[in-house]
Amino acid sequence: MKENILNMSEKEFEDLVSEENLPSIYSDDDLIRSIVELIPIVGPIIDGVIARIGTKYKEKRMHMFLILFYKSLKIIENRLDEKEFNEKLKWTETEEFHDMFNSAIDSTIKTRSREKIIMNVMILTNIISVKNNGEFRPEEYIYSLESLSPLEVKVIYIFYNCYKKDNNLDNEENDLQKSNRINAKEKVMEELHIDEQDLIFLLTRIEKSGFLKEITATMFDYEGGAFTINESLNRMMNYISKHPFSDL
Repeated sequence: MKENILNMSEKEFEDLVSEENLPSIYSDDDLIRSIVELIPIVGPIIDGVIARIGTKYKEKRMHMFLILFYKSLKIIENRLDEKEFNEKLKWTETEEFHDMFNSAIDSTIKTRSREKIIMNVMILTNIISVKNNGEFRPEEYIYSLESLSPLEVKVIYIFYNCYKKDNNLDNEENDLQKSNRINAKEKVMEELHIDEQDLIFLLTRIEKSGFLKEITATMFDYEGGAFTINESLNRMMNYISKHPFSDL
């Protein structure tokens, strides 16, 4: 996954959502109208959510979600011919879409994690443009992310980057040896300023999401507490890397 929206600074992110080469959006009404024109079926869902949001923090999160959702669709629309785009939009008429969209919105308004909001949008809109023969599980990604706290999302992202940047091709190395060499836990503690006991607590919770797993080994001097990434995390990040925002 190359330098992309998840790695942007706040300033870079603000520049992205106000890019002149994408449709300008001046108010919630204009934004909703634009999205409804693209996907008429989401209008009632969005109206219902906005009517019950309630606080400025939730409104800000929802606005970010809608801006990114709309701009994602516009980029995808520009990359496909009209017939293909309209054909692929049919997934928005399914029960699966309604469930995923509602879960993504609930996840968005309940979190202050910018990363989670961005990932929700990328997962949802990728369904239109990414060929999937069963390799990817976008619905499960949405539900798994919903259960993670902002800090836990940062932890899995640091773990993923540590493993992704590893260039060692020793096929005889086991999971524990690789974990000790990469030392993702140390990187997390250093970047997020948390101690090992707090990190073990977080990793144990994250394990339930399926993105990380504790390593089990029979070595006499291994007392546990080592974690590695799951293939499900690799697949989700591979899926996200196919999103148009990854090119920006």
